[in-house]
Amino acid sequence: MITIYLRDNKDKELLQLEEFTPHAFVYVEQPTEEEIQILRDEFSLAPHLLHDALDMDEVPRIEQEDGDIYIFTRFAYGENEEIKTAPMLLVLRKDSLLALSPHVFPKIQGLLGAKSDIITSQENKLLVRLFSEINNTYNDYLNTVSKRIRTLSVRIDKIKNKDIMQFVVYENVLSDFSSSLVRINNSITSLLGGKIIALKPGEVSMLEDVSTDMTQHIQISKENLQSIISIRDAYSTIMTNNLNRVIKLFTSLTVILTLPTIVGTFFGMNVSLPFAHNPFAFGGIVLSAAVVCLIAFAIFYYMDWL
Repeated sequence: MITIYLRDNKDKELLQLEEFTPHAFVYVEQPTEEEIQILRDEFSLAPHLLHDALDMDEVPRIEQEDGDIYIFTRFAYGENEEIKTAPMLLVLRKDSLLALSPHVFPKIQGLLGAKSDIITSQENKLLVRLFSEINNTYNDYLNTVSKRIRTLSVRIDKIKNKDIMQFVVYENVLSDFSSSLVRINNSITSLLGGKIIALKPGEVSMLEDVSTDMTQHIQISKENLQSIISIRDAYSTIMTNNLNRVIKLFTSLTVILTLPTIVGTFFGMNVSLPFAHNPFAFGGIVLSAAVVCLIAFAIFYYMDWL
């Protein structure tokens, strides 16, 4: 779907147009083959770069071709209770800005809604605003993941298998976040260098704030990854220790219970035995076996083998 928006300093509200006009913002979401062809013909966009923009695994970077600047980024989104990232291509042209994504951008309604304050004729400022909204998508999900990890970290001894599986999912999500954020931040650093586009002081300040926030999110992602590794190692240590205690307990009980079996075996042989005709022989044997067990139990307990 191709949607065209226009607003300059004189307009009171953001207008949605049927046809393209200079200084408009073109938003393309989940484009069809026909719409891709329109972008190639009407906007003279590079076909191979448009193809890259539709690749769900495309990495953030900056390309320049025929005077247009192609900025590949990624944003975070949720789908079927899963957290993923999707690519977005921002094309900065001499008289307009175009954003293209094969997936719905979750912040688009806030950016282009009824209360939108964007001015499409200020392309560089709008570009910075898009970077800010992309950064906000990561912030939303990082907060959710961080809270979940903190909750589980305070009850490591009660972690279940489903929690371990959730940790594996979070680890993949955080790795994806960290990789994407680092590359996007590198692109922002390149833009701040002033060699690609000429930014005004206010735009530079806004973009620096976005870069600072993104750096913090990169650090949060790495810290959460380290927390997951620490929790997993602690859980593994606790489980190993518990298993060792159980094995030690059952081994000790096996030895203790083997002793009366040995005593009973001696007196169960089909040969002449002492006290064979004594009416108190059975009680004496049982008592002896019990005493042997108690002595063995006391020794094992004293040696901390139980």
